[in-house]
Formats: sequence, C-alpha cells, structure tokens
Amino acid sequence: MPDILQEHIPYRLGLLTNLIRQATPHAYVRQSEISGREWRVLVMIGLAGPVQARRVVELTGMDKATITRAVTRLAKLGLVAQNPAPEDKRAKLLQLTAEGAGFCDRIIPQMLHGGAELAACLTDRERKTFLTCLDKLAAKAGHMLSDL
Repeated sequence: MPDILQEHIPYRLGLLTNLIRQATPHAYVRQSEISGREWRVLVMIGLAGPVQARRVVELTGMDKATITRAVTRLAKLGLVAQNPAPEDKRAKLLQLTAEGAGFCDRIIPQMLHGGAELAACLTDRERKTFLTCLDKLAAKAGHMLSDL
C-alpha cells in the first residue's frame, strides 16, 4: 500500500469493506439470484419492516434510485410486497413475502456468524472503541454531506 494511503481513512474503510465482503459468508449472496445491494435492501426490509423506501434509504445509506431498482427486482422475484401506506396512499409500504422472510431466516444467521467471527480478533474494549470511532466518522461524514 502506498504510504500516502496508509492513513487515508476513506481508502482504508473501502479496502476493509471489500475484503470483508470477500472473506465472510457474504458468499451466500453470490450463491443466490440477488445482488449484494438487493440483499442489503431485503435485510433492511426484514429487520425494520413494514417500512417505506425512504426509511430504507436512511438505514442503508444507499441512494433512492438504487433502493427503487432493488425493490422492483425483489418484488418481481416474489421476495418483497409493495402495498399502499395507510397514512399516505401515494407511498408504498414494503414488507417481506413469506418467501422473502424464509430467505432472510436462512441467511441472517450466516451473516451474524461471519460478523462475530471477524470481531473475535478484537478485545471487547477494542470492539467498543472501534464502534465509537465509526459513529464519530459517520456523524462527521453526515455533517460534511449536509454542507455540500
């Protein structure tokens, strides 16, 4: 790694993210018929749903167009249902179908196991410090984004 990138946080986070996706059971996504982005949307709907697309945008940090494309494909695959939201009939309420819930039920334990296996190299204190640092970086990035 070039010296200039050694302490460049965005580069290191991106590198770590890509490495984690390759090394952990993210392989379960590659073995399915959905993309990694679609998987993240599906999981968020499963964990937070029923939910509107704008909430999935907030939870994932993905842009609205990406969420819309993912939801459209997941609905075509029969994994997500889109129904009118009770408080705003123009908005869609997203929720897992029985097939989507079954898919999540099979995959989420693998995802959690991979995360636990990765975090096992950290002490409890290191893990807490790392999470605190991530929270600080996320808050700062959010402020930088709002300043644009």
